[in-house]
Amino acid sequence: MNIKTIFNKISIISLIGATFLSSCLKDDAYVDFSKVGTLVELPLAAFNPNAAGDKFVVLSYAADLTNVDHPVVVNVASPEPLGSSLAVTLKVDDAALTAYNAAHATTYTLLPTTAYAIPSLTVTVPAGQRTSTMTVKFNPSAITDFTLQYVLPISIADASGQKISNYKTVYYVVGVKNQYDGVYTTNGVALRAGDPVLSGAFPERKYSLITSGPNSVQMSENPVWASGGPVGGIGPWIFTVDPATNLVTITDNANPVVVNNPANPNNYDPATKTFNISGYWGAGPTNRAWKATFVYSGPR
Repeated sequence: MNIKTIFNKISIISLIGATFLSSCLKDDAYVDFSKVGTLVELPLAAFNPNAAGDKFVVLSYAADLTNVDHPVVVNVASPEPLGSSLAVTLKVDDAALTAYNAAHATTYTLLPTTAYAIPSLTVTVPAGQRTSTMTVKFNPSAITDFTLQYVLPISIADASGQKISNYKTVYYVVGVKNQYDGVYTTNGVALRAGDPVLSGAFPERKYSLITSGPNSVQMSENPVWASGGPVGGIGPWIFTVDPATNLVTITDNANPVVVNNPANPNNYDPATKTFNISGYWGAGPTNRAWKATFVYSGPR
């Protein structure tokens, strides 16, 4: 699914949400919502929020992109469309992100200003209509620290005298994917010296390889034994590709003794999108070892 398709789906969902919420104002089968009056909202904030009632939207882009437009829809929920145009001002709400981190013990980082631009924070909802759209221009290539979770919090700041809904903030989690990121079909063998049950070919499985740097990806799970169970004492391996040679270096943040096995190739084939991986740890390559082929099967 390409980025444009994802954006279109988000926009459609936002507009459906806007229509649903505005129609609810006229549905007095249970409560006379028409007495609520006019509310200005970000309709996406009301669509499937998390347990805390907050809306996080995850966006992932190719790391080399420099200009990607993303829509932020503003909705006027009222018994009838307004008879005059309405100016609505939004803001990048770093205070909301700080408060969320404090309340939920999270460590989200405000997206740096080099990674986005907003041509105008004010949108105008025309008379007789319910929605208008602000555009955020993302620059994924400016994101260089892949260890941080960047968030762009957007809130309604002013609605020209109309009441602002509780659904006024959306948190956009903005991440990047390098060319190696994706879901891979994996086959291979494990070695645990003296243990015929855990040694041998492991069952074919899927791993996600997740961007961890400009030219590195981390396995979504630990390597497995022949039994299919996870290998203990190590963590998910990181594969760093040398773009000049396509040679791969294995590292393991949980166990730094994991290294490349020189007896086998460690490389990436860009033509087939295949990783050939062979590493060992412990007393040596005849003690604990894992060898696998990762074949790209699609985006994650």
